[in-house]
Amino acid sequence: MKPNAKKDSDELYLDLFLSESASVTDAQIAYFREHPEQIDEVSAPLNIYRFFLWAGALLGVVLVAIAKFLKFSLLLGFMSEGVREFVVDILYESGVALISAVITAYILGILLKKHQENAVAWRAELRRKLGEQPPSK
Repeated sequence: MKPNAKKDSDELYLDLFLSESASVTDAQIAYFREHPEQIDEVSAPLNIYRFFLWAGALLGVVLVAIAKFLKFSLLLGFMSEGVREFVVDILYESGVALISAVITAYILGILLKKHQENAVAWRAELRRKLGEQPPSK
């Protein structure tokens, strides 16, 4: 594998992920001419999903920390107790919801990856068997 192959692959997949059209560029044609086995596997790169999962988890943790800080600090002392509790609860619950969503997305990502791997293997096996058997009339 070329030294820059991973970087080229990541850049190509990032462009595909951010693209809003189905047009194919010359760079994509050149890449997939060298790697035709990856055509069926085109989806967003795993690094993009990991980035969003980590960002969501970090934001969730930050929101929970801010909620706990505000609950025990005097920064919201000018608000009534009911409004202060509402603000703290919204921040806390939003953080917990983000963390839960990240965990759910991670688990679903594992299941989806397994399903995609099985589908790729199934398509390859189907193509192999179709190539072995003459077409029936």
